[in-house]
Amino acid sequence: MNILLIDNGTKLLEKLEHLLPGHDVVHTWRDFTEVDVKDADLIILSGGSAMQLVGNEAEFAREIELVRTTEKPVIGICFGCEIMAVAFGATLRELEVKHEGIKEIEILEEGAASTPRRVKVYEYHRWIIDQMPEGFEIVGRSKDGPELIRHTSKPLYGLQFHPENLVDQTDGRKLLLELLPKTLAG
Repeated sequence: MNILLIDNGTKLLEKLEHLLPGHDVVHTWRDFTEVDVKDADLIILSGGSAMQLVGNEAEFAREIELVRTTEKPVIGICFGCEIMAVAFGATLRELEVKHEGIKEIEILEEGAASTPRRVKVYEYHRWIIDQMPEGFEIVGRSKDGPELIRHTSKPLYGLQFHPENLVDQTDGRKLLLELLPKTLAG
């Protein structure tokens, strides 16, 4: 599987690369090309710590447009989830206090036999989805809002957490690996 991993300035890039099965090509949000996208079976948008999205949408305009227009499967992680949400019209809200650490979320999706209703994930973010994007539904949530979203007709998933961190203490890795076949199936 060819994975295009778009690095949005994550501090967890090495952990994310280690977690992903198959071959991956890593580019920053500034230097990925149409050829990279064309050759990819899956696109993953990483988390980011370089800058916040709100107020810097122009910096990420190519990535936002990619999410809007691609027919390829996409998984957005934390900042990548925020990019995906904003691409489809969501609004984000800044939290009073940055979330950092292990948090419990509730999985709402029926039929996810291998997924328990409550799971632990690692979070490291200051922004959350305030108003859901058009065409998306919530698959998992916490008391603060959406944590796992998916598009109702396109192979797009957003995780507002980091499945690549603290994999021995959380269910994030398991959730991501369960999403891969669903995403690729469309």
